[in-house]
Amino acid sequence: MTRSLEPMIDFFLREKGELVHIKGVRQLGLIQDATNNIQMTDEKIIRAATPLHTGDSVDYRDERYLITSQVDRNEQSCRGRMKKCNQRLALNWDGQVKWFDAVVEARTFQRKQVKLSPCQMETLWLLYRTTQIRGVLD
Repeated sequence: MTRSLEPMIDFFLREKGELVHIKGVRQLGLIQDATNNIQMTDEKIIRAATPLHTGDSVDYRDERYLITSQVDRNEQSCRGRMKKCNQRLALNWDGQVKWFDAVVEARTFQRKQVKLSPCQMETLWLLYRTTQIRGVLD
């Protein structure tokens, strides 16, 4: 029989929670490894009392992670999968270079000129496939 953490989420966050920064805001989160097996990517599950969204940045143990999964929203907490950023991406916005943390999941890339409309961006999350680019802009 499995029991839910929801009724006691505040207790677990105070007792077992670790200090993280979610979108620059300091708070407590429950962090666990996403798998028992050793993998090439560092994936973790985070549960926090504040809302999480796909593409949110999480600073945990001096490393930058990005929420890469759909977020499960429960009564008192949110849960999502996050991956450690393994690249810094530079984009040229009207002659001004902006740097973003990114998760890159490919070995070969193709160069293409991409037109993006100017917008206010806080986080850029890109997952590269062999010829496809998926982007989530906050």
